[in-house]
Amino acid sequence: MILGVGVMRFKTNKRLWLAVSAVLFVACWFIPIIGVQPAMPGFVLLLGLFDPAHFREVLPIVAILLFAFASGAVIVGWILQCVFVMLRHARSRP
Repeated sequence: MILGVGVMRFKTNKRLWLAVSAVLFVACWFIPIIGVQPAMPGFVLLLGLFDPAHFREVLPIVAILLFAFASGAVIVGWILQCVFVMLRHARSRP
């Protein structure tokens, strides 16, 4: 549907958005965290949640990482699915 001069609306592909965001979210946990000595991936901190001695120390860090990774994955996933939908639409036009 054309809304004005050159402005088009595209339908969000929610399944693609969810899939891309989920892959990005999981991949983020394997990136080494800068500022932690020695640099370790985030999933190592997740394992610290199961240690009662370190639970209170690790929980705030994991919560911050969880929010940061989820926010970033959703935003980047939405942008990537937008690009995919626009390219697919351009390819299907005669």
